[in-house]
Amino acid sequence: MLKSYFKSFDDKEISYLFFEPKRTEVKKSVLIIHGMMETKERYSEFSEFLANNGYNVFIFDLRGHGDFSAEGKPVYFEKGENAYTILKDMEFFIKNIIKEEPLILGHSFGSVLTLKYAEEHSETDKFILSGHPHINGISLFFGKMWTAFEGIFIKRKKSLLNKTFKSYNKHFRPNKTEYDWLTRDEAETARYALDPKCGFYATPGFFHSFLKITGDSAKNIKKVNSNAKLLILYGTEDMAAGKGKSADKLKNKLKSIDRKINIIENKNGRHESLNEINKYEIYDSILEWLNKLYEKKV
Repeated sequence: MLKSYFKSFDDKEISYLFFEPKRTEVKKSVLIIHGMMETKERYSEFSEFLANNGYNVFIFDLRGHGDFSAEGKPVYFEKGENAYTILKDMEFFIKNIIKEEPLILGHSFGSVLTLKYAEEHSETDKFILSGHPHINGISLFFGKMWTAFEGIFIKRKKSLLNKTFKSYNKHFRPNKTEYDWLTRDEAETARYALDPKCGFYATPGFFHSFLKITGDSAKNIKKVNSNAKLLILYGTEDMAAGKGKSADKLKNKLKSIDRKINIIENKNGRHESLNEINKYEIYDSILEWLNKLYEKKV
């Protein structure tokens, strides 16, 4: 693993990790886009697995996360930044660091960014959506209204929408941590809880931008490349994904416009299938799908 930095389109210095195959020919580059309130380092084991099986893997810090974050400080965008700024980071990183069109794997907030990126870049025709959030139209509308009100008039630093995560956790009582909704793996939730760069709160502005791009991506799904091949990954007990409702909605929308879709349903899995107690089964299933796309035919 190599840790390095790149200067993005606006000269913002951003940290990233690169995992390179050591003993096999490179099949494809993979770009991972992580979720809210976590770090790129949480994907190291999965990235090493892909690298050991012939894939270059890249993952960078989303703005407000990882090396941008500080203990006790909420996830936020700086002045002039928003979720769409990350799309520009993705575009810049692909063009200047990866230097070829990668397969993109996005988790949670990262899956929203990945879908939106694919809508704006027709050359992105293979991607994976993991733990895609389920937010209906009414919730999107009132969420955007409320977070705008919080930010402009109340000037609240931590949005009340952070309580949504506590409501997810209630479904898994008795709780050992605030993050039991992420995975059944108790060691993983304990590591998350102890990590000062994970699990803190987001500002109204961050939530507002997240909701805006979520609604935007849902409205423009027809722009996804007509030859696109997608993999949707979800846990059947993922509260953030509506226990599969988001996967069903995505599947129906994409099938209605004739896009090719494969689905990995992680039975009893929660929000983070890549960190679940059966994660190695998930790793193997993803690898099998990737190899069907990229292994050379003899």
